[in-house]
Amino acid sequence: MGRAESLPVTRAFSVSLLFSLAGLAGALALTGCDGLKSAPAGGSPESGTGGDVGNVEGGSSPLSPSAGPGAHGSLPSGYCCTQDAECRGRHCVAVGAGKMCLDTCQSQSACEARGREGKFKCDGAQFEEGLCQPIAASAACVPQAMFIRGTRKVGDCCAATGDGNAGDECEGNRCVSIGENGVDNPFVCSHWCESTKDCPSPSVCSPFNDCVPANRPYTCN
Repeated sequence: MGRAESLPVTRAFSVSLLFSLAGLAGALALTGCDGLKSAPAGGSPESGTGGDVGNVEGGSSPLSPSAGPGAHGSLPSGYCCTQDAECRGRHCVAVGAGKMCLDTCQSQSACEARGREGKFKCDGAQFEEGLCQPIAASAACVPQAMFIRGTRKVGDCCAATGDGNAGDECEGNRCVSIGENGVDNPFVCSHWCESTKDCPSPSVCSPFNDCVPANRPYTCN
């Protein structure tokens, strides 16, 4: 059972907020970490936290149940965090004035995602695991409230995009190969685990800390 290079699966950061009140018209595109100087919802880039993931702007309105790190810790590179358990790669790292999630990588492609090309670089040597580090030293994290999780469950089919967007469609934001019959396919949704008790039945925790289907041969839906 192998891990696909699409594992550093990352959700695109491109989030557009359209305002039309008080004569203000225009779009604010949040396309990455660097250059983000304020937190529209859920926290402060300066503090490095995403705030209460159950609330937006100090609890004035409820946050969507599909937003934030979720039960499995699904935040990809660049999102604000306070602890490793909030990040899909389990790396909540101090960057600039705060802390942000950083995905693991074995190649530069794992750090690139739609809307944030060039914002992160893989600091690991080839075939050795590294981290997707922000290029800008003053990079600010994206508030947790801006991250919307996918809906597909562990064992559901996912797209092997081979970059930081792999896993977009998954609740746990991880897309892995289970290597049936010596080939990469099928690619299935997963989430981080320390042991099989962290995985929904009938899946098990792989040596790569991914929940994967226990029954073989396996065909995803």
